[in-house]
Amino acid sequence: MRPLAILVFINALLLGTPPASAQDATALYEQGVEARKANKFDEAVKQLEEAAKLKPDDADIQVQLGLSLTPLKRFDEAKTAFERALELAPDYLDAKVGLARLDYFAKRYKEAKEQVQAVLTARPDDKDASDLLAQIDKAAAEHVADEKRRAEAKKRKTVEAAAPPKQVEKPLLWRLDINGGWSGLTGNRPDWWESDARLSYKLNSKYTLSGLVAPTRRFDINNVLLETRLEYKPGPRFNDYLFVAGTPDAAFLPEVAVGAGFGYKLRDSKGPVNASVLTFDARYARYITGNVRVFNPGLEQYFFKGRFWVTARWINVVDQVNIYSTGYLVRGDVMLAEKWRLFGGYADAPENVDANIVRTRSYFGGLVYDMNEQTTWRVSAGHDDRVNLFEQVNVGIGVSRKF
Repeated sequence: MRPLAILVFINALLLGTPPASAQDATALYEQGVEARKANKFDEAVKQLEEAAKLKPDDADIQVQLGLSLTPLKRFDEAKTAFERALELAPDYLDAKVGLARLDYFAKRYKEAKEQVQAVLTARPDDKDASDLLAQIDKAAAEHVADEKRRAEAKKRKTVEAAAPPKQVEKPLLWRLDINGGWSGLTGNRPDWWESDARLSYKLNSKYTLSGLVAPTRRFDINNVLLETRLEYKPGPRFNDYLFVAGTPDAAFLPEVAVGAGFGYKLRDSKGPVNASVLTFDARYARYITGNVRVFNPGLEQYFFKGRFWVTARWINVVDQVNIYSTGYLVRGDVMLAEKWRLFGGYADAPENVDANIVRTRSYFGGLVYDMNEQTTWRVSAGHDDRVNLFEQVNVGIGVSRKF
């Protein structure tokens, strides 16, 4: 051996200079750590795997390799690296945190929590371990809640499967309204009897078709009014209708009548004052005494979430000899309870009596009972003062049935 080479060799032994493989492993380790911190995990794994080949017994390299493999979801390889680190250094807490994180990802929350708690017992200020424990507790709670929901859903399905099939409720497309009334007149005049029956059918979500038969007896004379009506309601804000009617062998009811009307919701709001609805009704009627035209604009105002409302109507009549007269009607409705409604009102307006237009002042009121979704009962009473003719007291009863 040459003297210079011998001198270099002796100098290396004396100064303790590491061999080239150890130097390479250290450089690769540092490069791998920097790459991991920069989120360049593929590069970090490559560097650390090379470092591990050069220094297979270095626990730090194994931990850093496990930490780099975990974000790449190479969980089995990461587990092998952490376990190797613990073989080399059984108390290496970072390796235990790494294994706990793998258990967390695998939803093995019990095992993950036990490992993290062991780390925190040894190192209470470990922020990574504390953050991981919070994540484990949250995920475990959500997992328990999910399991509970799944169990309840399974139980419901079991109960539903064992229960008899539910009968599908058929829509109530038909409605029958029946009313009857009696009136007692002053001056020993014969009593009046009135009745009507209307059968309605809901053609679809917008249109309803109905027919009316209304037998009436006044002054010992019988008339029967027949009517067909079509109602249209395209939505919650608007509705309208039109009808055609007539009376065979008419004496006091119209021989022919046609009419139409609509309702339009102007506004709706919360608070004590709610919806405002504009209404308008118009009809033409031919009596044995001549033609009568009626135009009635009106307003409905609702209060207190619809539990109370007021109806006002301006009544305009052009009679058989083209004399115009006007009047009004005011009515109030109030919900006494969920199924009970009370109403009352006053009118001072022209009205047909025995095919003639007569000024009439009326007081009226009644009670409505919604027995159930299908059946409603009504009772009413009133007093009419037909100016310069007679007065009358009337009572009525009615029922509506959906089917």
